[in-house]
Amino acid sequence: LGMMLVLFPHIRAALMAQLLPKQHALLNDLDTIRGAYVDHNEKVMNKFVIIIGGIVERGLAPTIASTNFDARGKELPENEIGDKANKCCAFMDGVITSTKKLHQVLSNLLPPDNLQDVFSRIFAYVDEKVPAILIAADSASSSTSTAKNAKTPTQRFAFPSTEPGKRRLLLELQHMTLQLNGLEGVLGWDFSAVGIIEGRIDCQLNPPMEEEEDGERIDNGDADAVAATENGDAAESVDKDGAKPNGGDEKKEESETQPSSENQDSKKEAEEQKQPNGNADSSAEVESKAD
Repeated sequence: LGMMLVLFPHIRAALMAQLLPKQHALLNDLDTIRGAYVDHNEKVMNKFVIIIGGIVERGLAPTIASTNFDARGKELPENEIGDKANKCCAFMDGVITSTKKLHQVLSNLLPPDNLQDVFSRIFAYVDEKVPAILIAADSASSSTSTAKNAKTPTQRFAFPSTEPGKRRLLLELQHMTLQLNGLEGVLGWDFSAVGIIEGRIDCQLNPPMEEEEDGERIDNGDADAVAATENGDAAESVDKDGAKPNGGDEKKEESETQPSSENQDSKKEAEEQKQPNGNADSSAEVESKAD
């Protein structure tokens, strides 16, 4: 399918070069065939998602009823999740195993682009469906427990009520997402399943208390730095204000010296004006003596 989709544009261009302009309408049939190939390729890509969906909904979802995260939180340690003695619950472990098996098969058959496309769709499905199945199972258990005519007690899933149980549920969800993103040749997916369940059970896997304290320390440090700079600016302004009178005296002295220089310039101009008159008087005396 991928090869034909790549070849179709070249086939169309080669035929267009050989056909007359009035025969180019015949190429519309080729476009229709290419569209059928695109639709069939899309159905094949979605088929892999349907395969995982059938495994999750029909094969793995019923195992949730027998899962007790409160008991798992007390019995199992939080670290080294995924080991043989510390596996995830059957539901999440089944999701990881099934996805890895499909990846092992498709990585040898699909080109890299198609492999990334397929598993991005699978990750989107898992990210939406896993929290929805957990929430639906908890809602079903709560509705049946309140029923008055319950003849035989059946095992139902319920969200954990203890702090260790809540953390165990979130840790297993986180482990599942990390395992899926760790598959070779796939694009990393920003899973939101952990955040959805955190809001549902009112528990945070990584509470931001330390970050807030660090932020308060940073804010206090910034406030101290701002106060120090303001004090420094105030001291500089005081120094400048104290230096203003001296500067004013210097300006006054300069203004007092300026008039004297202007007077000297005016005297020079008066003397220069007198010199032509003196020359004229001496020339007149010479002429009178000559006469």
